[in-house]
Amino acid sequence: MNQNTHSRLSLVLGGNRSGKSRRGEEIALSSGLPVAYVATCPRDLDEEMSERIERHQRERAPGIRTIENQVDLAAIAAANPGHCLLLDCLTLWLYIQTSKYSNHDEILAELGQAVETSLDRVQWVIVSSEIGLGVVPADAESRRFRDLSGSAHQLLGRLADRVELMVAGIPLRVK
Repeated sequence: MNQNTHSRLSLVLGGNRSGKSRRGEEIALSSGLPVAYVATCPRDLDEEMSERIERHQRERAPGIRTIENQVDLAAIAAANPGHCLLLDCLTLWLYIQTSKYSNHDEILAELGQAVETSLDRVQWVIVSSEIGLGVVPADAESRRFRDLSGSAHQLLGRLADRVELMVAGIPLRVK
């Protein structure tokens, strides 16, 4: 792909505190499009999470509009044509969807359809935690979520023009 061509879909993966949110914002801002930050973390989890959210907002570049408390990705894309949508983070979006759907195939179908059918109207930068690199979780529910996350990453990896893995604040180009 030509370096001057912007990706329709960029997937940024990494572990905790790897720099993936910062990298996602860099990619989104480089698109030259208006950027809307699709925040997936609920504000009312606990005080420490609220502080993290506030810090993220303070550190965000000026001019980025935030979309909160919305999980319908197709509707967000339809309402923001011509934008670069920065979804941070997919892992939390997946978790929220598990309360809506009991079948992981339904979650993956919604994700794939929402992203793929909107690529002619918006650019996506999707940030997600790579949770499959650690030890096998001890309980079945955690293993099922790890598997859902891995399947979502594979789905988006196939659709993406760009996939990067963040390691120690350094982006490693995967695709």
